[in-house]
Amino acid sequence: MMQVNPRPPALRRLVLGLAIAVGLFFLPHAFGQLAGTGTIQGTVTDPSGAVVPGAQVTVTSEATGVKHQTVSSGGGLFSFPNLPVGTYNMAVTATGFKTYSRTGIVLEVGSNIGSNVTLSVGAANQEVRVEANGIALQTQDTSFKQTINEQEINELPLNGRQMTDLIVLSGGAANAPGNDMVGSKNFYSSKSISIAGGMGNQTDYRLDGADNNDYMTNVNLPTPFPDAVNQFSVESTAMGAQSGLHPGGEVNVVTKSGTNAFHGDAFEYIRNNWIDATNFFSSTPDQLHQHQFGGTLGGPIRRDKLFFFAGYQRTIHHAVTSDVSAFVPSQANLAGDFSKSDSTPLYNPITGDKLVNNHIDPSYFSPVSLALEKFLPQTTDPKGQVRYSRPGNYTENQFITRIDATLSQKNTLYGRYFLDGYAHPAAWNPTNALVTDTAGNLQ
Repeated sequence: MMQVNPRPPALRRLVLGLAIAVGLFFLPHAFGQLAGTGTIQGTVTDPSGAVVPGAQVTVTSEATGVKHQTVSSGGGLFSFPNLPVGTYNMAVTATGFKTYSRTGIVLEVGSNIGSNVTLSVGAANQEVRVEANGIALQTQDTSFKQTINEQEINELPLNGRQMTDLIVLSGGAANAPGNDMVGSKNFYSSKSISIAGGMGNQTDYRLDGADNNDYMTNVNLPTPFPDAVNQFSVESTAMGAQSGLHPGGEVNVVTKSGTNAFHGDAFEYIRNNWIDATNFFSSTPDQLHQHQFGGTLGGPIRRDKLFFFAGYQRTIHHAVTSDVSAFVPSQANLAGDFSKSDSTPLYNPITGDKLVNNHIDPSYFSPVSLALEKFLPQTTDPKGQVRYSRPGNYTENQFITRIDATLSQKNTLYGRYFLDGYAHPAAWNPTNALVTDTAGNLQ
């Protein structure tokens, strides 16, 4: 029977070369800080409590199969700093002891968890297996941190699909007063959020561990859409020196990466007045039409070594603002009657004489000005008052791609490119405005 290789060497080399080229292209956008990571550490002891030096400790990522190894020190200590977030399995071996195996160690962003190991006397081919249940309690530092994982991100209702709206779900976080926002040129999705009583512009924002602050407004830069986020944490106390510029709290968003299995999704979220009920107190249907759609895809390029992830979301938002009042010439004004428009005495601009009952001869009106009257909305209000709503339309395109490479057990490389394009009409187009008179009649 002839067997067909689904990934011939030439094709594999081509894909690998393209991945490396893409990674090198994205390197200028991958900051020098660590990605969203955590630490696993502990002590290896024997049944009597004595430390065991020289034990071989290995942790393996369940998602990618990437292994990290170390040897316990003379004091029995071991540490795996800067591990990518995820679920890990740990194995410990030492001469004269049974192999220790622990599965399901959940590592969250910024966590520093302890996983102490007690070896049992026996042969190395014998195994003691421990299964972790739930998330390990962080006892290695005094920080208070709450993490929102991928499942919670996808299942919690999130109107508008802005990740920053989930920050207030953590303990001690609340929307800050508007005057905490510095400047007026911030991105439309930026939030002023107070953490643990701090000022809204004193929160430090990180994306994969790198700086994600807008230093013009002192709030957050855009964050990827929910389907591209693995987890994020909100930290409120005992901030480290790396967050000295923003001591109020820290928000760290971690993007998804590829795994040994292909994974992805497609989504579409719709809001409009065709399917939404009208507010009980509203006299007219809601004018909001919002359409958000996109998808993600991630997987291996080379198993256990090289992974990719990409995602896209487009938002189309059509709405109208609250009613705004304005005045246009009424029919009485066009006939020269201003008695109901203004009680202040008016004067003839040419002769300077006081107008009787605020009436003026229409022959004084400029023909050019009268020619513009046909472009103004009509109204039955005696004073010429009209109310109108301006369109609040915008579109947004988010694109993210990420490459993760394992160079060795101690060295990894990742490149991420995130683009957020936002477009908003710069001016009001009167032909698209909804105009009503004071009685609420649509013009």
